[in-house]
Amino acid sequence: MSAVTARVGRRLGSPGRRTLLLWAGGLGLAGLGALWEARQAGVSGPAAVADVTRAALATIFVFGLCGHALARALVPERLQPYRLLFVLPSGAVASGLALTLLGFAAVPFHLSLAVVLVGAALSAFAVHRRYPKPAPHADGMVLGALAVVAVLVTAIALLPTFRSGVATVTGYGSDAHLAVGSTTLLQHAYPNSTQTAYPVDEVQIPWRSKYPIFYSLAAVSSVSGLEPWQALMTVTAILLAIAGLGFFLLARHTFGAAAGVAVLAGAAAVLDRMVFHLATHPYYNQMWGLLTLPFALVLADEWVRKRERRAGWLLALMLAGGVFAYPLMLPFPALILAGVFIVDRRKRKARGEEVAPLDPRRLWRGPKSLIWMIPLGLLLLVPIQGVLEKLAEGIAILGDPSNSLVGWRGDVTYYPNLEFFLGAGGVPGGGILALGVLALGAYGLSRQPRRLAIPYAVVLGLALLAAVYFRNVTFGEYFYYKTLSFAGPLIVVIAVVAAGSLLWRRSIVPRIAALAVLGLFGITALAAARDEVATSFDQLTVELRDLRDWGGAIPAGASVRLDTPQESQLWQSYMLSEHPLGSRSPNNTHPHVPVTQGADYALDAVTRPPPGEAAKRPGGGLQPPVFANADWRLWKLDSKRRDTTSRAQVPEVEGITLGDPGG
Repeated sequence: MSAVTARVGRRLGSPGRRTLLLWAGGLGLAGLGALWEARQAGVSGPAAVADVTRAALATIFVFGLCGHALARALVPERLQPYRLLFVLPSGAVASGLALTLLGFAAVPFHLSLAVVLVGAALSAFAVHRRYPKPAPHADGMVLGALAVVAVLVTAIALLPTFRSGVATVTGYGSDAHLAVGSTTLLQHAYPNSTQTAYPVDEVQIPWRSKYPIFYSLAAVSSVSGLEPWQALMTVTAILLAIAGLGFFLLARHTFGAAAGVAVLAGAAAVLDRMVFHLATHPYYNQMWGLLTLPFALVLADEWVRKRERRAGWLLALMLAGGVFAYPLMLPFPALILAGVFIVDRRKRKARGEEVAPLDPRRLWRGPKSLIWMIPLGLLLLVPIQGVLEKLAEGIAILGDPSNSLVGWRGDVTYYPNLEFFLGAGGVPGGGILALGVLALGAYGLSRQPRRLAIPYAVVLGLALLAAVYFRNVTFGEYFYYKTLSFAGPLIVVIAVVAAGSLLWRRSIVPRIAALAVLGLFGITALAAARDEVATSFDQLTVELRDLRDWGGAIPAGASVRLDTPQESQLWQSYMLSEHPLGSRSPNNTHPHVPVTQGADYALDAVTRPPPGEAAKRPGGGLQPPVFANADWRLWKLDSKRRDTTSRAQVPEVEGITLGDPGG
């Protein structure tokens, strides 16, 4: 120990006290950073706190109750000290899968929810009886620090909500209305049915693998008493924080980082700008894919090491949750798992150890296995079909991207800079810093065991090459963004772990350099989150929410024509869904209202001239709008044109053929 280190140690006191002071100082800086974020975002009051708190407590209750027994029974031995970290992700995935099974079994949703929650409580009691011995606990300061950081990450992700002062949908992710609309439908109807009484009348064909994540949101919405669009942003922010816990585990348990370094790695991974973008805009389905990724990777390594059956079951649960939510995330955990397994198998053979074959036939226990296999397969047939369709489309696209990528463009119409995926956005010189992160990540992998270094290097290298490829393909923005949004946080975690490893060098120079690099990761993470919050404002504005009241005030069955810009029609049709709707120019990039020329009423923007068919006063002149606010007006029409409005939506996609990317 150097003389300087010894003098500092004597001033701080005992090792336990020094550790406490270090944790307090680090968390204090994190808290100040969050306050700075709030100030930069323009948050002025606690108006949204009540609804956010209701949604947050409901999320923790549903996920925690459903995950308690699973975590206690299935977390493998070496991960037992961090068993608490598996409760929420396990419950999030299991609740959605259980409700999906009951939904396809035609059990009404609210009865299904009661069955799942009561079953989870009884399972927790039974597991406590079977496993009475408590698990070894991780350091209390580490768990406490993780809890604080998770709350701060959730709060930062909700800054746009706190700024608006109401629980609503923020950002510009155009699929948000489909997520909450599908959730509302599943709360009241059979999952594979079409019901025009609801804002979204069916779960769309491209989304039919995603029933579990809609059911999880439906559970939180019902328990909290909030509508799905009121709960969406809070649930997504909590999913982001849970993903951060997973990246902590990846850094701490898989890559062997010190606890403090692992906490920073988890926070930096999810505050990385394009990962944070998933939560604030929100990309609800991809956020679920990201949530399951680090937990699946940690469990994959643990299962390969020890071949514990419970690790395998928990790994299967995480992979199922990720694949149903976002099938295109599968290559990352699947390829890394395969690589770790192959390297480990070769190493065991070289040592002369007997290697048990990987035989899925072990699931077969004779004809009695059909008792659960056949019902399970039938109930999950539609979601499994959705997964296969997405994977087949992705494979077909790789074969002929020139003809197929335009249909996958969505609302990703640009190529974000590389630094936005590598925790280097938000500060000057981000491009140079991104190259430094890549170099640090390569150095970090070189210090890992071969069973980790080779698979991660191959998969991340292929991901970077794929990003370069899609960067140079017409309409490749979607796959460029999706590839890097999964690879980026993994690279950031490895780079932070590599920087943290320098803290244990004997020389003072690498220690100072390591502290500087780790501090820079913290600064860039906060700066990137600040920049992303600055672009995320209300998507479902107060003016759009007014339309629901307007719809309730006009006669039942009266038709409304949307004379509005196409991009605004998504939420307008959602809020006016109790009436037949149409438009002369509908938004055909999503399920949309039909084309119509006539209607009883017309909605238009305040900046446009009144519609030509607006009703006239008896003595001449236009009648004033029936309703108006800062953005929109609702006019009574005196139209003789054909009214073809309907409460049924025109689907964006009529069908998908396996292997046909244009389907």
